[in-house]
Amino acid sequence: MSSSSNSLNITPPSLQKRARPLLGTVVEIAMCGVDETAFMRASNAAFSRIEAIHQVMSFHEHTSDLSAIARAKKNAAFPISPDTWKTLALALDIEARSNGIFNPTIAPELVKRGLLPAFDPDGENHMPPQGSLKKSITLEENFHIHIRTPVWIDLGGIAKGYAVDAAVDALIAHEIPHGMVNAGGDLRVFGDIEQVVSVRVPHAPTTVLPIASLRNLGCATTARYYSSHVDGAIVGARSIAAAHYDSVSVMAPSCAVADALTKVVWLGDPNSPEIHKTLKHFKANAALINSAGIVHRL
Repeated sequence: MSSSSNSLNITPPSLQKRARPLLGTVVEIAMCGVDETAFMRASNAAFSRIEAIHQVMSFHEHTSDLSAIARAKKNAAFPISPDTWKTLALALDIEARSNGIFNPTIAPELVKRGLLPAFDPDGENHMPPQGSLKKSITLEENFHIHIRTPVWIDLGGIAKGYAVDAAVDALIAHEIPHGMVNAGGDLRVFGDIEQVVSVRVPHAPTTVLPIASLRNLGCATTARYYSSHVDGAIVGARSIAAAHYDSVSVMAPSCAVADALTKVVWLGDPNSPEIHKTLKHFKANAALINSAGIVHRL
């Protein structure tokens, strides 16, 4: 999907940190104001939540909910993980509010482009066409899903953002007062600490520009780094912002929303009332960087 790379400047107080390779990147968990025992217990819980979410929402995992959905026939109905159900509910909302710009039914196209592994659920090399999430599924009570028409779904960045949010919730549940979770640029800060976020300038990746100061917010970035071909990994009919900007960052109360909205801004018209209305609804704002390194804010 996207290339995300936030260069982070941590402000005092100093944070205790742990990192693990998860979600196809390195996930760093940091916190302060606790002893070593509480730090280890809380970080273990947060990492466990991330691992569990990866298992149910990865397109690559044969036992995931997304694989079960891809194998399902028309009119099938079955239970899915509450995490997958909630992420799909958010995806449906953002798809509707963005007038279809955000579309997680892009998995077949990503497979064709070699950006996702080939998937042959029934041995017949069947690949459904890209459609819309609303027309493909219905979410029902008790975390059940009804398949209206066969569909392959890639939740990609929104699932990574959801995992970051879930990790933060786990830390808060363990009474961690202040901290941060960073999954390869999908970042969320909580408590009474402030995080300055500096984004690498795509055409000069050794140069960073400060774009936001986060307090109890999430942030995600979609950008071109070292390559101009990130557009090929983000499938959509529109690419207005991408024609003028090389980097889009969104700040929002949740990391899942921030990540999804980077795709909406990237593929849409950042000057349109619809984009501004969508950002406002989610209490989000955006910072776009052009090839000259100038920041445009929404």
